[in-house]
Amino acid sequence: MQLLKDMLKAFSFSDDFVDEISNVPEEFLELEGLNWQLDVVKFTEHFFSNGILNSTIDANANVRSTNVYTYFNEVVKPWSKLYSIYYIYERMKSLFGQEDA
Repeated sequence: MQLLKDMLKAFSFSDDFVDEISNVPEEFLELEGLNWQLDVVKFTEHFFSNGILNSTIDANANVRSTNVYTYFNEVVKPWSKLYSIYYIYERMKSLFGQEDA
């Protein structure tokens, strides 16, 4: 979990968001595609070893082939999802305060 925390801090996520996401159990982060999937090297190795069906975080991806084009679409999804959660968190924080966000 410390690795995730360090990685998020390196990408300029707010400290309070990093603390919040670090408190989420790893099992839930993995279900959401926000655990090992954020490690581009691990994701790449997993993608080309196990194929798209076992690698995508998007259950509705409607893709069936493991190729470079599909890879480039899939490798950014964990980061896009994480940033979306971050944006929602920051917006809620500005509207309702940190405790409610």
